[in-house]
Amino acid sequence: MKELSIESRSTLTGPLYGEDRWAAFAAADLFVLPSYTEGFSIALLEALACGVPALYTTRCNFPEAARRGAGLEVLPGFAGMTEGLRNLLCLSETERKAMGQRGTALVREKYSWSNVAKQTIEVYQWILGGGPPPSCVDVRPKRRG
Repeated sequence: MKELSIESRSTLTGPLYGEDRWAAFAAADLFVLPSYTEGFSIALLEALACGVPALYTTRCNFPEAARRGAGLEVLPGFAGMTEGLRNLLCLSETERKAMGQRGTALVREKYSWSNVAKQTIEVYQWILGGGPPPSCVDVRPKRRG
């Protein structure tokens, strides 16, 4: 942050819970997750749902957000995060707001409880009855060796 001269405008919160978490998302201009290991980040999903543009690493396993223009995905480490911060901070407020709106739309479209329940039913039906996998399943050939 020192190199980018954003110390006075940045807050590193650590874990937040309950109302504190939602208040932080409501007040945030950006959400940054410089993770080296994530299965699937609920914090990132929550930030997107709240309309906060996100900067996150490829290790967060959420390339779909970047493809949809809801955030920037970078390689983990200082260089990737620095470049990502520069790119996000160079966007206008209007561009960042649009990015946040795309994040909210993505979460509503693909990660609402009703959609997740529908996908779960489709997966169980596929497992029980065969047929082609549902669109939410990515089936890849087994690697040998």
